[in-house]
Amino acid sequence: MGKSSENLSHSDSHHHDPLKQPLEAIPDYKTYKLEDAPELVKVQKSLSELGLKDPWVRNYVFMYNPKIAGTYWSRVRSFLFYGLSWGVSAFVVTVIGYKIRDYYYPTDPHEEHMKTLRKYGLDPYKH
Repeated sequence: MGKSSENLSHSDSHHHDPLKQPLEAIPDYKTYKLEDAPELVKVQKSLSELGLKDPWVRNYVFMYNPKIAGTYWSRVRSFLFYGLSWGVSAFVVTVIGYKIRDYYYPTDPHEEHMKTLRKYGLDPYKH
């Protein structure tokens, strides 16, 4: 007698077996062509001039293909400006927060200096 949906235990109904999960579609190896990555074509040419060959260079096409990974300068730009908007936003919020605090709780710029002088028994207003 099989299990009905009402008789499933908690562990049976929520168990996720990684081997039974559907795999994402793995692209066919023929989709990565060396001609799509100009930087790797240069590497392959320079190796062939030395009489060498790299049979595994095709495995790196996805990293140098401009359609997938972008161009060199787009990768540099992405690296340099990654998180810039969050950083600028945090800076602006912090400055506004300090301005609001200083507006509602102003401090005397000489207050700390006066505390230090009084600590050592010095009072600049006594003559």
